Amino acid sequence: MYAVISTGGKQYKVAEGDTVAVEKLDIKPGDTVGLNVLFIADGSQIAVGEDTVSKAKVYAEVLEHFRGVKTLSFKFKKRKGYKKIRGHRQELTRLRVRSISPTGENPLEKKEDEKKALKAVKPGKAAASKAETKVAESEIAVKSEVKLEVKPARKAVEKKAVEAGPLDEQKEVKAKKPATKKTVDEKATAEIKPKAEKKPTAEKKPAAEKKAESAKKATALSAEKKTKKEAKAE
Repeated sequence: MYAVISTGGKQYKVAEGDTVAVEKLDIKPGDTVGLNVLFIADGSQIAVGEDTVSKAKVYAEVLEHFRGVKTLSFKFKKRKGYKKIRGHRQELTRLRVRSISPTGENPLEKKEDEKKALKAVKPGKAAASKAETKVAESEIAVKSEVKLEVKPARKAVEKKAVEAGPLDEQKEVKAKKPATKKTVDEKATAEIKPKAEKKPTAEKKPAAEKKAESAKKATALSAEKKTKKEAKAE
């Protein structure tokens, strides 16, 4: 099924789902437009003329407004030195054909009304379902909290019982171990440690004595050297 529409002084052949660029329309993007129809063909059935097609409409959705390709207009007069060039971009609107209605009824409006009616009915059910889900979640949360509180305590008691062993052995161990407590004097003696004894430091000699000793050593060495030389000469 296809139709021929007229808008902006031009005619376009369209079918459902086609996109068409027409002269700019003063309609916001997202709204629907009803376009005049000149011809409708549905297989072998054809409808033409004002009497049969006067009520028919093509409903299209406005996608966007844009500017077309730039065209140049050039004027020239020979032997007059006259040249003139101008550029132009036409304002256009892109449409998507949603339905072709021979009777003029818009099927999209019916669908929207049905959706609104369904939405008006659903809120009650949705509220009831939300309340039921909240109750179920609260019950699950309470059960999980109880389980979490009980299980760890049982496990801790069982571990302690296993580690400690049977009750008879526990009593024997308690009887054998005497209570040993440190007295205050013992604690004080343990805390106080004896200080390390300092090593005696060597007494420092005065500088004059050191010089005298070094002079004595030098004279002794010189005397030894002289005696050795004399012994060699003999």
